[in-house]
Amino acid sequence: MTAVPRVFLDASVLIAAAASRKGASSVVLAICGRGLLQALATQQVLREAERNIELKLGDDALLRFYAEARCLLPACSSQPGGTAFQCVGVPLTRLPARD
Repeated sequence: MTAVPRVFLDASVLIAAAASRKGASSVVLAICGRGLLQALATQQVLREAERNIELKLGDDALLRFYAEARCLLPACSSQPGGTAFQCVGVPLTRLPARD
């Protein structure tokens, strides 16, 4: 069995995907959603993307972020090292408040 390649997504990818459904960043998230890539992100990246989308792009983009990035929400177990998170099928919720 071949392992699914992993890809780390930074905030710029998530912000771009929220801004446009037709861009390359949205395609990357769609590929992750189909299980062809395993998306990884840190809680800090997710919070940064959420904050910038909310401030700069508005509610529609924020809803798109929640819908497209559901496989990245940090409600999942952390990977070794404690910084990267991966998830499948986690319900959409707002990210936890920053400590």
